[in-house]
Amino acid sequence: MGRNRWEGVRDGVAIVAIFTSMVMVALALVIPELGQRWLPWLYLLDLLCWADLVYRALRARQGGYLESMQGSKLALLLATAPWELLFVTTPMIEGALPWLWALRLFRLFQINVLLLRLQLLGLQRSGSIHLFRLLINIALISHLLACSWLLLGYLAEDSSWLAKTELLDAESQRQYIRALYWTITTMTTVGYGDITPAHDVEFLFSAGVMLVGASFYAYVIGNVALLVGQLNASRNQYYQQAQQVSEYLYEQQAPPALIQRIKAYYFHRWRRYNSVSRASWLDDLPHSLAVEVKTFLARRLIEQVPLFQQASEPLREQLLDALELEYVAPQCQVAREGEYNEQLSFILEGSMRVVQGGETLAMFGPGDEYGLHSMTSGERRTAGLVTDSYCELMHLSQTDYDRIQQHYPEIKTLLEQALSDNLAELDRLNQQGARL
Repeated sequence: MGRNRWEGVRDGVAIVAIFTSMVMVALALVIPELGQRWLPWLYLLDLLCWADLVYRALRARQGGYLESMQGSKLALLLATAPWELLFVTTPMIEGALPWLWALRLFRLFQINVLLLRLQLLGLQRSGSIHLFRLLINIALISHLLACSWLLLGYLAEDSSWLAKTELLDAESQRQYIRALYWTITTMTTVGYGDITPAHDVEFLFSAGVMLVGASFYAYVIGNVALLVGQLNASRNQYYQQAQQVSEYLYEQQAPPALIQRIKAYYFHRWRRYNSVSRASWLDDLPHSLAVEVKTFLARRLIEQVPLFQQASEPLREQLLDALELEYVAPQCQVAREGEYNEQLSFILEGSMRVVQGGETLAMFGPGDEYGLHSMTSGERRTAGLVTDSYCELMHLSQTDYDRIQQHYPEIKTLLEQALSDNLAELDRLNQQGARL
């Protein structure tokens, strides 16, 4: 299991612990007997929350960039400090000990920091995690408002909404369910009218819940619309581009088969890259990060191609930095027999046929290179190449090769050795010895 997955599991456990503790604390404040019954579990959840904060503090000191998102440090301190243990011997505070638990409700900040961190760790599912974050916040705020509405009913007793609905002597579970029901119907502006405020404080509280509900309604609808728009934006971008190219080719009376290949290329590229072209965003990265990404993308080349295996670390970085990415559709002729060549190419993914005089001499796949002899000798290609599938290629231009050779003359020796090995392999595959 990768590091990010372990981090995600740890954050998931912390989110469950914080969410559970907030639900239990809010109910314990309103219904004291529940607080006494749940006390051991609440302290266990406190321990988990403390462990999460300590872990993130240590990671932040070690330079963990995701751990720097500490949120409101004051709010986190108020939410996690065991205040009731610190003031247990103070007579003035002793009567207010249960309400010190209310400070744990500030963990709403902590859970949002963790959800944002989980969203960054799971970039491929960031939209789903963002929606989950919205649902968590809605659930917690609805629960807190329901507990507050229930508390108002307990404080006013005979002149409260509990007495008005004949729930004053009902079980606490039933009272909470009715309070949660009222909160949701009020926040969603449904308002059936079966539970209504009974005095001025409850009327003011109801007005506040309506404002919160209207704001949340607009916030949720806006975020859901944004998420749906983001999911469709990349697909629509490729579809529009493919449609524009197809319409242009249709006006030029291009063959229908060619138009279908263009559409298939755009669709496959969208599915492969999810609207992102690696060749474009690599240019936006700092040089060191771009080299690191290219090293990762070319890891199979480094493992399989002697040129990269035998090159020194500085030379390898120069080569990887100079390589250009290209994505090619099937049945494309990437090299023609008899043409001059000014680049050395490597295959990252896919397969292609070595063709000479209309006959297939060999098959190339991931890790293979072509164009070495014709680039270094200046001679014409003696064979062509046709892709059999979608291929990812990396190219080293003649200009970049000459520039690198000025600083690293040993590259010429490495390429000569690679050329010798390549020709020997081709001679073994075919006695004609097609030189690419």
